[in-house]
Amino acid sequence: MRETIKGKDVLELATATGIIAFNTASVANTFLATDYAEQMLKVAKKDKRWEQMKNQNIKLDFAQADATALPYSASQFDVVLIANALHIMLNPTAALREISRVLKPGGILIAPTYVHGDNTIWQRIVAKFMALTGFKEYANWTVDSYQEFLRSNGWNIRRSTVISASLFACFISFISFISHCSGSCLRISSIFSSTSLLVFTIRCIPP
Repeated sequence: MRETIKGKDVLELATATGIIAFNTASVANTFLATDYAEQMLKVAKKDKRWEQMKNQNIKLDFAQADATALPYSASQFDVVLIANALHIMLNPTAALREISRVLKPGGILIAPTYVHGDNTIWQRIVAKFMALTGFKEYANWTVDSYQEFLRSNGWNIRRSTVISASLFACFISFISFISHCSGSCLRISSIFSSTSLLVFTIRCIPP
């Protein structure tokens, strides 16, 4: 991811407390991390790393924004990142439409998200756990149906990777991420955020 965004103007949607932003913004030209929830952004702005990065002239900023109605100009960003959020949105199609609008021609969407494996009892338990922890799914995608969702909205998938993980392993990885956070932890963070068997990491080019 760091190589993809190097020297680029980046918009992150659903940044939450800024885990990805704090670990990647230093290589970007500009990095605007947004979230719908003001409370999440308050936590991110209190992080001491933000002040340190500003002192180093790293252009990281935080802002409140609705991914389905972005307050930004057309063709403003080189890269849009939305990690593990599309499946918990009421209207992910509207989010993709807005992402396409704000991306420059030839821009890149990076959209890792949670996808289901087989509809086993374990998968249903995981889905229930996610709902209880506040991550209600509105889209129960498999790898194939997520790909089809993107293609049906006009996106060409150039690169994808499936990462397997158990819920227990994800929890342990998350604890490790919090305790030993570094750039190399980003992969672990992505695994935890999906809290499931599969993560589908996608690099898309708009039509």
